[in-house]
Amino acid sequence: MEVTLNTPDALRSIAALCRHFDGRMQVGAGTVLSANEARKAMALGASFLVAPDVDPAVIRAGLDVGVPVLPGAFTPSEIWVAYRTGAPMVKLFPATRGGPAYLRQVQVVAPRLPLVAVGGVTLANVADFFAAGAAAVGLGSALVDRDAVKQGEFSAITDRAKAFVDVYKGSRTS
Repeated sequence: MEVTLNTPDALRSIAALCRHFDGRMQVGAGTVLSANEARKAMALGASFLVAPDVDPAVIRAGLDVGVPVLPGAFTPSEIWVAYRTGAPMVKLFPATRGGPAYLRQVQVVAPRLPLVAVGGVTLANVADFFAAGAAAVGLGSALVDRDAVKQGEFSAITDRAKAFVDVYKGSRTS
């Protein structure tokens, strides 16, 4: 679960989730904009970092202590800088801006770079992103309905997650 740092009380939420789940779920910090933010989140237990951009200082802050970092990039140049800086995977963001066709084109010139499609991935297009070569996808509102969560209806998240897993499994067998 990624808690974006641009939400109210994000650091407090990260600490509370890490305490509550006590290693049974990976909790990370998203929208990490500086090495200082990265260090604060990791000190509270964040086990991964997600950034909207390619900031070598953020990447190094995580990697220096063994915490994976997923920087956001869109152009081939940004993607290569992130990878060369040590990011194990790169977040293609916003993925729907270029769509699966763009991801496929990037994979042609950078086949060894694991790209994670994030931003606009839905049940309607997730199979296309996997077919285009995405190593993984990031899900937000397509997975979590905030109104349902506010009402304590978590079964909708479970149902959506199962549907995404089914599509993923189908894309790997076809």
